[in-house]
Amino acid sequence: MNIQQHLTTNSLTWKEIELDLFRALQNAFTELFTALLEDIDRQLAETRDKRRYHLKDKRRTTIQTLFGEVTFERNYYLDREQNRYTFLLD
Repeated sequence: MNIQQHLTTNSLTWKEIELDLFRALQNAFTELFTALLEDIDRQLAETRDKRRYHLKDKRRTTIQTLFGEVTFERNYYLDREQNRYTFLLD
């Protein structure tokens, strides 16, 4: 059931409506922010100096935002010049 159906089929208080809407917006923000971060990481992978940055694998991470936790995957690279591992997205 979407939020509009929920609001029209149940008698809710203003506080309940506000909370339901806030939760729906939290979920939408999480999905959009995850997609944005993964898209930026994909663009970085395509344009990186491939001689310097060797792709090792993908790693999952979770960050805390104003809207709650956001979990996403990002590429993990060996920086051949610095001889250390790094995330270009960071």
